[in-house]
Amino acid sequence: MNVATSVIFLISHFAVILCQHEEEDTIGDDEESVTQKQVSTVASIDEKSYLSDMEIMKIYMTSANSLKLFWGVTPEDIKMNKTYGLFYDIDNKENLTEPKTVTLDPCIEVLNLEYCKKYFFAVAPLNNEKGKGINPNSSNVRSIITYMDPLAPPINLHVDFAPGRTPCLLIKWTASCRNLPNPLGYKIRLIENSQPEPNTNTLRTLLSTKFEQACTVPVHYGRIYEISVSNDIPGASFSQIVKLKIPDFIQPYDVRLAVNDSTGAFLLYWKEPYVPLCNGQYFYEVFVFDDKYVTPNTSYIVLRVNRPGIIYKGNRTDYTFGVDLVCCDYSRKSRLSELVHGSVDGQIEHIDGTEQSQIQ
Repeated sequence: MNVATSVIFLISHFAVILCQHEEEDTIGDDEESVTQKQVSTVASIDEKSYLSDMEIMKIYMTSANSLKLFWGVTPEDIKMNKTYGLFYDIDNKENLTEPKTVTLDPCIEVLNLEYCKKYFFAVAPLNNEKGKGINPNSSNVRSIITYMDPLAPPINLHVDFAPGRTPCLLIKWTASCRNLPNPLGYKIRLIENSQPEPNTNTLRTLLSTKFEQACTVPVHYGRIYEISVSNDIPGASFSQIVKLKIPDFIQPYDVRLAVNDSTGAFLLYWKEPYVPLCNGQYFYEVFVFDDKYVTPNTSYIVLRVNRPGIIYKGNRTDYTFGVDLVCCDYSRKSRLSELVHGSVDGQIEHIDGTEQSQIQ
């Protein structure tokens, strides 16, 4: 009897445990169902918080900064005399919260937008519609980039001297915007500061749709030029001016100086000129002056190197450097380059107005 009683007790206890587990599973399922309903309700509320935007059937530019939009309407929409709100913003479709304009028509032209900007557009009926703004994730939101301002100056103007049989300027620039409506030509203005009066020359390029532009322009040795560029359109503005001194014949140029803070050594570098003389046999003289502002009485030493680049370390904390070119047979010698002054604390300065011809 005791054994039978024990078996019955265990079976009853096990049945109670199973029932408890089933109740817990049921409660868990109910809680999950309630949670899903809550999420669904929240999502439904979020969706209803936006206006029901419409498909924009067509969008195109009417000028560099104006465009026209068309959206689909039905005969019922026309009968209901619906009012449509046009929403747009620059670079951000999260801000389509209030209509910028309203219309009864199924199309609209937007004028005087900013040049070279990406706009997001959306359209929604406003008659008795619940909600506010446009869902930024809507597939009906359209984007378009306005064109370049035709009168805006080109940017990133950069000018280098290009040595060769004919000395030239290598002029590079970019359009003010990548989105060009049509091929564009440019005007290059060169002001040559020659005596007795400056000489101005304007060159025109071919039409191009490329964003990056470059051209070479012949120049004269030893002259100073002021270069600027504009779009070849009446009334267009010129870019900022770049001023460049052209080196003399076979003169080293673009002299640069760096300082090693830990050792106090100076690294001097320059660019090689075009040298049609000397049968290719020439060397450079590096002048190291003790004073910042050089005069014919300034003490100096001369170092000889075969190619651009030299490291110099002396006992002073600052020096002024210059370079010239000499044929190995000493038949020809260039003018001294521009002078550059440096100190061990890293201060670098190009010295202007020095009469190099008096130094040599």
